[in-house]
This record gives sequence, C-alpha cells and structure tokens, in this order.
Amino acid sequence: FKFEGTLRTYQEEGVRFLQYMTDRNSNVILADEMGLGKTVQLLALLASRKKRGMAPALIVCPASLTENWAREAGRFVPEFKVAVPGDGTERNALWKTLPEYDLLILSYAAARLSGDKLKHYSFSFVVLDEAQHIKNPGSSNAKNCKSIDAAHRIVLTGTPLENSPEDLWSIFDFLQPGMLGSLPAFRRYYSNIKNDLQLQRDLAARIAPFVKRRTKAMVATDLPPKLERTVYCTMEPEQRALYNAVLEEGRKQLRKLSKEDSRGNATVFTTLLRLRQICCHPALLPEGEGKGVPSAKMELLLELLHEHFDSNHKVLMFSQFTSLLALAIPQLEKEEIPFEYLDGSTRNRQQRVDHFNSDPAIPLFLLSLKAGGTGLNLTSADTVIIYDPWWNPAVELQAADRTHRIGQTRAVSSLKLVVRDSIEEKILALQEKKQEIFDSVIDSPEAAANALSIEELRFLLEA
Repeated sequence: FKFEGTLRTYQEEGVRFLQYMTDRNSNVILADEMGLGKTVQLLALLASRKKRGMAPALIVCPASLTENWAREAGRFVPEFKVAVPGDGTERNALWKTLPEYDLLILSYAAARLSGDKLKHYSFSFVVLDEAQHIKNPGSSNAKNCKSIDAAHRIVLTGTPLENSPEDLWSIFDFLQPGMLGSLPAFRRYYSNIKNDLQLQRDLAARIAPFVKRRTKAMVATDLPPKLERTVYCTMEPEQRALYNAVLEEGRKQLRKLSKEDSRGNATVFTTLLRLRQICCHPALLPEGEGKGVPSAKMELLLELLHEHFDSNHKVLMFSQFTSLLALAIPQLEKEEIPFEYLDGSTRNRQQRVDHFNSDPAIPLFLLSLKAGGTGLNLTSADTVIIYDPWWNPAVELQAADRTHRIGQTRAVSSLKLVVRDSIEEKILALQEKKQEIFDSVIDSPEAAANALSIEELRFLLEA
C-alpha cells in the first residue's frame, strides 16, 4: 500500500521506531506531544506493513475522533478500505465482511458493545488512541481492549501519565502483560515514588525502550512560539460577598467532620464546585442562588475578545462548564460577535471546525474543554482563552494544542483567566504539582509528585 504524504524527519524516525519494535514483537507507546502528527506516523506504519489479504487493523479511539481518523486515512492511505460503522445496526452488518477491510475504526463505547463479536477475530494491529481511556485497569473499557486479539499492539497518547504511575501500569498491561508485574506488587514497590528519586529513575528506565516521545521544543523548530499568560481579575463586591459566604460555610462543615469521615469528601467537592462556579459566573449556582450577581470574569472576557478582534485575531475559548458557554452566548449576541460552538452534544463537529477555519468573518469558537480538547485542528486561530483553570495541566495543554500545532504559521497566545484571591489561584499551585507527575516518569525522573489527594483538596479551602 502506498502512503500519500510527506513525513517530517522526526516523523520518519517515529515510523522507523514503530517498524523496528513491532517487527520484533514488542508493543510500544508513541507519546509525541499533541500536534506532532501521531496519526500520520501510525498510518505510514500501516501502509508499510500491511499487505493485501492481511487481517484488518483496528483503531479504537474516542467517539469524537472516529471521523478525524477516517478523514486522515482517506487522505494518507487512500487505497485502504476503511470501515467506520456508526450505530449498532451498521456494526452488525459489518462482521460478515470484516476480512475484506484494511482498517476498522471504532469508538471505545462501540468496541465495548461489540466485545462478543471482536473476540472471534484476530487483527494485524490494534491501536488505542487517547489511551487514558484504559488507565483504570478495572474498567470495562480496559478489560475489553485487553481481550482483543492482535499480532501487534500500539498506544498513541500525548499524556501517558495523566494522574499516577498506575495509569502507566494499565497501559503496559495492555501492551506487554506482566512486564511491570502484578498491580498489587507494582503498587507496593512504587508506593514511595513521590519521594524516591531512585524509584523514579527505575520506572523510567524500565519503560524507556518501549516509549517514543518528542516535544515541540525538541523537533518542531519551525513552529512559531506559544506565548502563555495568566490574566487576573478581581471580584465585584457582591460577587466577593457570595464567594466568602460559601467558603465559610464549607469550612464550617469541614470542622465538624473528622479526617476519617467520608462525608467530608463530599463536602469538600461540593464546596469546591460552588466556589469555582462563583468565580466563573455566579449565575452557574443551582437554584438561582447567584442570579443577578455580576461576573468580573465575564466582563474581562468581553474586553479581551474585543481587543483581540480589533487586531484581527481568531480566538478559541474553552470552559469545562457547558452552562457557562450557554451564559456567554446572549452576551456575544448582544455585542454582535459571530461565533461557532462545540460541546459534547454537537454532532456535526467537523462541519463546525471547517466553517470556523474557512470563514474569516467568524472570529470566535466556543468549546467545552472535554469535547474540544482533543482531535481538532483549529490552526486558523492564534489565540486560546482558558476561561476556568483546572488542576490537570495536561487537559489545558491539549486545548492550547488545538491551534499550536503543525500547520500554524503565526505566534500563538494562550491566556488563562484567573480570579484573584480565590480558589483559582490555589488551583494554579496544584497544577505545578500535577505537571511533575508527568515529568517524573516520562520526560525526566528528577521531578516528582503524586495524584491529587483529599488533603490537597482540603488545602484549597484553607485560609
């Protein structure tokens, strides 16, 4: 099969790594940073290794990425016969003719629902994209993916260690079962990895031969720089009074509970959520508690948007709250600002993306962080606004990488909006700790951290 495309030097190196390792029956992770073309490298590998009549390859990916995989396959390996069954009816009709296909693309949910059918087939390759979907080894997604029979297994992920070393154990349990021992033994051996530099180096050395990771700084010297900036605002008096009242009530509830009382956990999470909602917009509070209370951050957003639009910039605005995006829409319509919109319920994702990328009259794209953080190429924009920070820095980085990726020709600005003297400033402190988890094992073993604990959550409510 012919690969229709030109690979960059580091991509050619990535394909050679995949070829070398799979030829020797070693299953691997391609962990390149977001935007460096993991999809293209994988398709180049399949084109070089698949022969006519060979069993089909299987891609398992988030539902939001199935269309993107199909488009990329049509572009780079047009000779491949590709199956992307939509609903259960289409999947049921597919199984009898599956051997005629070169590539089958399924969402994690579709693969799980098709588990009884998949066990009757053996694939040439099974590839998991965004493999954090199997980070919990006890989940049905993880169990199902690990039961699929294939000659070769590959994982694609820019964030192989989102929360803890145990995520990595689950990924390797899919790739090389037994390589990292049993989960209980792994937990015991690496229980003190947070504070033990030698343990970090040990784990990094064990996985290094099976992981190919490049960052933009290492390989994509032709990418323009990404300018990161935190923009602060101060709550209005009415907003501050509401915030302080919710904070004090949360502290009062915590003081009544012992550290062992599990009810305290629910109290913490409820209070944290309400505090974050007040920072974003008091109207997000349930039962109309914040109705009519102004939002300093929404005012800041509108100011920044006008500033950027006046300078002919196109902007992506991300929030974790779809209800916040809904609150922004009337404001944007009032200001006569054209925009595109995408959240988890959006069906015509690619059409929305194409419309935004091709129409210079649309300066703004509103996206929910969960639905828009992966699989979208939005290089027509050069500015990213993270409306509400979260303590997993990998998620925010993926959002910024929707536009800061190969194909971008301008400098990219990434703005994070933060309310002063609030929970959001403490979230920024926790983000630094979360980044260390990734660095400690994947990039450099010198840094260290552990998953966010209930004690850290309590820290967010301290004075």
